[in-house]
Parts: sequence; structure tokens; C-alpha cells
Amino acid sequence: MATCRRNRIDRRRRRCINDVTDDILIEILNRTDCRFVMRCKSVCKRWLNLISQPDFIRGFVAHRTQNQQQPRESLILHRRNVENRSLSFLFDADEKISISFLPGKFREIEIVGSCSGLLLCLDVRMCEYYICNPFTEQWVKLGCLHHTGSHVYVGFIRGQVSMSPGSVSFKVIVIGCTLSNEARTRHIKMYIFSSECGKWVEKKITLADEIGILGTSRSAVIYDEKMHWPTSDNKILVCVYRTNKIHYFDGPSTDIEEEETYPDDASMRLLLGLWQNTLRLSQIIVSDLKIWQLKDYESKEWSLTHKVNLYSMSVPHPIRSWLAKEPYYGPHPRVLNFSRDDQDVVYLHMTRGFVVSCNLRDDNWKILCETWGSRFSNIVVPLLVPHWPTPLPSISRPAVSF
Repeated sequence: MATCRRNRIDRRRRRCINDVTDDILIEILNRTDCRFVMRCKSVCKRWLNLISQPDFIRGFVAHRTQNQQQPRESLILHRRNVENRSLSFLFDADEKISISFLPGKFREIEIVGSCSGLLLCLDVRMCEYYICNPFTEQWVKLGCLHHTGSHVYVGFIRGQVSMSPGSVSFKVIVIGCTLSNEARTRHIKMYIFSSECGKWVEKKITLADEIGILGTSRSAVIYDEKMHWPTSDNKILVCVYRTNKIHYFDGPSTDIEEEETYPDDASMRLLLGLWQNTLRLSQIIVSDLKIWQLKDYESKEWSLTHKVNLYSMSVPHPIRSWLAKEPYYGPHPRVLNFSRDDQDVVYLHMTRGFVVSCNLRDDNWKILCETWGSRFSNIVVPLLVPHWPTPLPSISRPAVSF
């Protein structure tokens, strides 16, 4: 008797979720997380069809916009020497994604750009570029590009924002440089891949003066509809991606007398980034860090916002103990990125693979993770986590031009 009653209750419960109208189900799903909604597609065909409807997607995004929820800005750590190609969110250790779905299981895949929740990846061995969505595990191949030399700047920009793949446009610009013995050049080869033509187009450019090429900086900083990269001789290389024209302007002035106090083999490590729609540039020599902000883009006026010696600050004990034991690992901290929320916070790669956040004003440090790898084998990439997974751009059909 009791068993029959339980069976009737179970059948009634099963009918309850199936009897819910589409309108009520939509209201429930609108109040959940996007990744949970994506998993709900596997519940049944009815849920799959409902969630896949363009009207549901537009309503889902509109619900968050009306409630003033902004797409989440995050930073992901890419360990290039990890076999499963896992990506870690620096602010949430439990949240992980992977790019193991990309072809070439045993090849070295490097993330060279991101835009609107999409990643631009490079198969270093085969010189093949991919655009992928790490949340939906979808990808498209742009084709092989045997560019000249290993010193390459890469820019990735996406056009019209839409939930329909056919209306998405994008452009990838790769700048390859033929270097002299002094690692300087005025001859540049620019390779352009756009969703309009679906193939790589080469363009040769000769600059008025030589510039120094930074071998460790690949991904462009997008600002004012232009791509920006730092150069080793304290200049900012600029590409106007609508016209494919290239020029450069001077970075912040340096103190020559101050530089003369450093060892001869000490080099300046640069990082260009954004904070609240303003270009920022970090300069670090040994452990001395300067952060500059471009006050006015038209006049190219820079202002110094921070100047500190990292090793004179309250470095966390695990890091300081390694510095005392093995000074070989310690002399070269590197700025990984700037905080999007706090202008005083930077993310650093320290000795023994420690990735930390540091508030330069309050001297407040926090260890985010320990990677145990070379500082060049760990890449921190800014990633926008949108309200809804960004559809992959279509290459087979014409797209809206830039």
C-alpha cells in the first residue's frame, strides 16, 4: 500500500516539471547561470528546443541587462606545458575550462588573443590559427600561416555583436618582422584574415624609422578602434584595423640616469593593458616597477601613477623564502596583467611560478596559484564571460565589413 502511494507521488512529481508551461520555465531559467542553462539542454528534447530558440537567448540576455548585470571580466591562466590544456580562472580555483578539444593532441597550443568570450589560439608547431569558444567547445580553423620569424604581434577583433553566427564578422591581423642583428626593423609583413574573404592576405609595410621588436608580447590591446603593442625601444606600435595602416608613437620618457644604475644585462620588461578604457603601460627592471597611464590619446601625454620596488614590499613568506634559498629564480618578476576594477592592483608572476595579486598602494599581497613553471610557459589572458556563449564566426559566407 505504501509502495503504491510512493509510486503515485513520484509519478505526480515527474508530471509536475513536464506540466510547467514554457513561460514559467523561461522565467525559472532566466534566473539561473548560463552554464547551468547549457547543461539543461540535455534534460529532454523540449528543453533543448526551447533553450535553442533565438527568442529565448535574446530574453535571457535582456533579463540580465535590465537587472544591470554586466558580463564578467575575468583572467584565465594558461599553462602551456600542461598536457590536457586546462585553463584556470585566477579568481575561482574551482572553475576550470579546457581547450583540449582543439585538434593536435600532442602539439603546443598557445593562446594569443581573446575577444567577446572567444579565444584565438596558435598551433606553434604547425603555424595554424584557431578561433574557439572554450565554454561550448566549438572551433573553426583559419588555416596555416608560415609567417617570417618568431617575432610576431597578433590582433583579434570581432565585429557586430549578435547571437546568430552568420551575422558575426571578425578580423585577425598577424604582424611578422624580419629582424637585423640588433633586433630592430622597419620592414613589416602584415597578414590579414577576415570573415569577408576567408583567406590570409599578405601586405608589406615599410616604416619611416626602425623600431625595436618585443619577442614576448603577442596579443594586441584594442583601444579607440586600433590595435596596440609595446616595442622594446619604448614605443607603441599601432594598427588601424579598419584601414590596415600602421604607425607608432612614443611611450613614456625614461630616466637615463636611473637606468645607468642597473646591471648591464638588466632588461626592461613591458606590458600594455587597459584600465577603465585607458591605456596603461608597466615597465619593470629587475624589481623596480613603474606604471604609466596615457592621460590624453591625442597629445600622447603619459602620467606616472605608481613607482615601487617590489622586493622592498611585504612579499608573502613562501615567495621570500624561495628568494633567500634560490636567488636564481628570483630576480625577474613579471607583470601579467592589470586589474579591471582597481587601478592599484596588478597581477605578477614571481619566483617559483607563484602568481599573485598585489595592491601597490596598500602593500597587500595575495597568492592566487603556484604554477611551478617558467614564467614564459604561463600566460594570463583577459577573458570576457558573456551573458550567453558567443557564437563562432562564420567563414563560409560574407560577413559585415569592418
